[in-house]
Amino acid sequence: MGIRNSLFFAFSSGYAKLGLQFIASLFVARLLTPHEFGVFSIAMAFILLADTLRNFGIAGFVIQEKELTQVRLNTAAGLNIVTSFLMAALIAILAEPAATFYGEPGVRDVLWLLAVNFLLLPIGATSMAYMRRELMFKKVAIIQVANAATGSITAVILAYAGFSYMSLAMSNVLATIGTMAMVWRMKPKHLKIRPALSEWKRVLGFGVLATAESSFYELGNRLPSLMLGRLINLEAVAFFDRATSVIELFKRLVLNGIMTVAMPHFAAQVRNNENVARSYLMATTHLSVVGWPFFLLLSMASPQLIPILYGDQWHDAAPLAQVLCLGELALVPFYLLGQVIIAKGRMGFQSLRTLFGVTLQILAVYFLAPYGLHTAVVGFAMASLVIALLTIPIALYILACPLADFVRALFPSLKVSLFNGMLVFATTWLLYELALHPLLHLLIVLSAGLSSWLLGLWLFKHPTLSELSNAQRMVMNKIRGVKA
Repeated sequence: MGIRNSLFFAFSSGYAKLGLQFIASLFVARLLTPHEFGVFSIAMAFILLADTLRNFGIAGFVIQEKELTQVRLNTAAGLNIVTSFLMAALIAILAEPAATFYGEPGVRDVLWLLAVNFLLLPIGATSMAYMRRELMFKKVAIIQVANAATGSITAVILAYAGFSYMSLAMSNVLATIGTMAMVWRMKPKHLKIRPALSEWKRVLGFGVLATAESSFYELGNRLPSLMLGRLINLEAVAFFDRATSVIELFKRLVLNGIMTVAMPHFAAQVRNNENVARSYLMATTHLSVVGWPFFLLLSMASPQLIPILYGDQWHDAAPLAQVLCLGELALVPFYLLGQVIIAKGRMGFQSLRTLFGVTLQILAVYFLAPYGLHTAVVGFAMASLVIALLTIPIALYILACPLADFVRALFPSLKVSLFNGMLVFATTWLLYELALHPLLHLLIVLSAGLSSWLLGLWLFKHPTLSELSNAQRMVMNKIRGVKA
């Protein structure tokens, strides 16, 4: 499957998932209180940390392995079963101490239920990784959308029925059951996986480094919430997580679709001795012209966006989201760097890079949390800027390209972003003077952001404009094909 077809299915599934989850979140945010969200967020932070150990880099191994034999595929599946069962047992054991530590019995109940997921995931995890390796993104897209539909619908129904924070945990398990059934049904007929451990040393070598990198990454994502829950309160966790969900919008709208395709394609280029740097710089040119304006727009729209979407009880999350958006601007040019490093088999290098970044963010939150939630978030965002500055020489080394090429790839996006940002800022300032209804204010700002972005692409002749035209033609051809 070509890169454009791969991206089409990846983005189609991503937008469908986002739409389903977004609609569900509107209902659930009004059915559950910040405290109830805080209970689930604390438990989920533990689960996601444990999930990095459960996965053990199996998906990455299957995708990047240059000589994927049947024996190695079987070994990957066998190790995945072992790690999954171990993590399920660990979560069950730690559930009670975690609940005691936070003084909230609900944390224990959520952890016990979500531990069941770890017993279910090995059923189709290796098959799903194989489908991604073989670029079967149409099947992957169908499975992912079904997962989102099951989880979203059941979460709303269960929350409405009064299951509180347990509704989110129960919907998670139900979605996993449905997903594993679909993977088993849609996997290639020739794919016969019989779990084994015969080549465990080869898989283990990659898995240890991949797990270390994933663990560091998840620590950076989850440990701030865990610390805020202890150093401040559970409401602080809920507001911080709601603010970070604004950042997640970009990942769900844009980045996840690209990530799904980028890793297999970078790995294929490495296997074929092709120029990965050229592909990375081209991808970064397109990604930065979307990411920079996106975060600038959200930073100015958050005061209206968050209360409108989730209700007035979440108003305090808006200034946190603004700070996080500004900090995220610095990281956009390096979103895909980890995919290249892994594709080149440099897992140790990627692990150290991730560990360094996570350490900066955790230290910022730990030392600044006693001064208040907002101060801790400012420190978290400043850590992102430091990480970006120190990542530049790493990127140049891995890509083996001069700084001039990197700057040249970003410069067109910088022009469009500055143009877009100034117009959106001017629009926002004028609207504050008019004191319009928040919904009307938001719609005008979003419209100004989109129209000025498209105008900037045209004025500065950005390469993304031609890709948008290609995407439009592809979608129209798909529609005509369906109608025919």
